[in-house]
Amino acid sequence: MLSVLFFAFAYTIYMLVNRNRIIKTKVDSIASLIKALIAYTESKDDYTAIHHRNVAKLSTMIAEKMNFSRERVLLVHNVAMIHDIGKLNIPGEVLNKDTKLDDSEMELIKSHPVIGYNIIKAMHDYEVFAKIILQHHERLDGSGYPYGLTGAETLMEAKIIAVADTFEAMTSKRPYGKARDIKAVFKFFNDNKSVLFESEVVDALSELFDHYLIDTRT
Repeated sequence: MLSVLFFAFAYTIYMLVNRNRIIKTKVDSIASLIKALIAYTESKDDYTAIHHRNVAKLSTMIAEKMNFSRERVLLVHNVAMIHDIGKLNIPGEVLNKDTKLDDSEMELIKSHPVIGYNIIKAMHDYEVFAKIILQHHERLDGSGYPYGLTGAETLMEAKIIAVADTFEAMTSKRPYGKARDIKAVFKFFNDNKSVLFESEVVDALSELFDHYLIDTRT
C-alpha cells in the first residue's frame, strides 16, 4: 500500500513539474520538485529529512572546496537534498529499528538507491539526478551497492555525496547507535581514502575540518 501511495505521489510531482516547465525555468522546476519531496519526507520520517539537509550542506561545501562550477555545486546540493528519497518506500519499523538488521531487512535498505533512481528517472530531463542517487552507495573498490560499481564507473557528484552521507551518518545519533567520535571518523576516512572513497573528496572534507585532524594523520 505504501508503495502505491508513494509512486502516486511521485507521479503527481512529475505532472506538476512538467506543467510548471511551460511557464517557469528549469531551475524553478527543480526547486519545486525539491521542496515538494522534502515536505513529503518530513511528513513521514524526521531523521531522513534532517539527514538530507545535513548531507546537502556538507556536500555543497565539499563541491565548493573542489572548485566545482556554480551549476555543478547546485546540482550536488539539489541531489543531496533528496538522495535517500527511496527510503520512503521502506517500512518504518525497518528504518527505525534499534537492533541489528537481519539479512532480509538489510536487502530492503539496500534497495533504496534503485527505488529513488526509478522515481526520479521517470521525470523528463532528470537522468543525471537519477544516476547520482543510484550511485551514492557505490564504493571505489566495488564493495558498495546496488551494483558494485568501481570508481571509474561512478560519477564524481555521487562520490561527494557518498562521503558526506557516510560522515553525517557516523557523526549523528541514529536509532541503532550513538554518534562516533569525530577523530575516529576521520581516521576511518583516512584509512579508506582511495579504497572506498575518492581521495580528492576526502582531502576536501579534511580541509573543511582541519582543526580536528592533528592526531589522525600519524
